Amino acid sequence: MNNSMRSVDNSPPVGNYLRQQRQGRKISLREMARRLHLTPSYLSKVERGLEKPSEETLRHYAREIEANADELLLRAGRLPSDVIPILRASPGLLQVLRGVS
Repeated sequence: MNNSMRSVDNSPPVGNYLRQQRQGRKISLREMARRLHLTPSYLSKVERGLEKPSEETLRHYAREIEANADELLLRAGRLPSDVIPILRASPGLLQVLRGVS
């Protein structure tokens, strides 16, 4: 696997994680696509890292695999949409967060 595709915390790219979780639950690609109201082709591209899923898609996927939606968004390199206005209003929070290891 290309190291540039790994997330900051060295976890697998979100697409790989989604595929592992789906397969671990013995849900076919077609079935998951149906549940998410996506085409199997698009979902396959998401799982292979060729497409970036929307926040809505990630939240729906999280419900299907019983995962924390915010964690899934962070795995995808995204901030949950409700966090962005908080950070904009209080930029000092970024320094505080960066100080936490």
